[in-house]
Amino acid sequence: MKLCQKNKKVVILPYVFLILLAICFVLPFLALISTSFKTFEDAVTNMTSLIPKSFTFDNYKRAFTEQGILLGLWNSVIISVVSTVGTGLSASLVAYAFARFDVKEKEFIFSILMASTMIPGQVLQISMFALYNDIGWMNTLLPFLIPPFLGGGIMNVFLMRQFMRSIPKALFEAAEIDGASEFRMYVTIAMRISVPILITVGIFTFTGAWNDFMGPLVYLNGAEGKKPLALVMYQMYNTAKIGDMKQWNLISASSVITVLPLIAVFFACQKYFIEGVSVSGIKQ
Repeated sequence: MKLCQKNKKVVILPYVFLILLAICFVLPFLALISTSFKTFEDAVTNMTSLIPKSFTFDNYKRAFTEQGILLGLWNSVIISVVSTVGTGLSASLVAYAFARFDVKEKEFIFSILMASTMIPGQVLQISMFALYNDIGWMNTLLPFLIPPFLGGGIMNVFLMRQFMRSIPKALFEAAEIDGASEFRMYVTIAMRISVPILITVGIFTFTGAWNDFMGPLVYLNGAEGKKPLALVMYQMYNTAKIGDMKQWNLISASSVITVLPLIAVFFACQKYFIEGVSVSGIKQ
């Protein structure tokens, strides 16, 4: 009897821990949503309560009409979508070359490229600033739209290369016998089977581009109509005040608007990820 009770405690404890952990993650988001529906007075005097005294949608209306959220949202969508497409296309091409072709010293070259990940991005920021300034890209969206098509990032290449190396060579050999070109094999075999890793890389890229703050702060500091949401939110945090008190209700509403697209993308891609896994299993 004592052994059974002990076993039950052992089984229950992990669930209790997971529930507490889930509460720690969900509670701040619930507080954010709750504050976004509060009035300024309610947000200041009733900050710890998750239930607003009176619901109002004025914060969302003000965020779209007064704070430039709509334009920032549009700029973030452009940057994130183009970055995701460019990264997926260029990284898959580079990964296909490393996985498919038997080039002399390709492992050494790939090791050198992987070693470059040890260099922090901030170290390269000054040289990139000077380069973009010389070619006239400052205060434009070009620093965020063009580079994703020029390699896709070595970590993304690494993930896709590892996945493509697992594709059976018999598929490519059969396609070669049928007279398929290299580009056709890349599109119809490698890309179709690599849907799961493409979705994964796409989620990482979209999230990174959407949340990027340092890049826009450096390259778009003087471009009022081209700032993405991260920079708009930063400016709002510093200016949304009544006296010395921050308008947490307005800031919270803007934060919810910023987070919702990421949640939507995650759930949409989760569905396609499952479909991609099943398709890749059939093809293999």
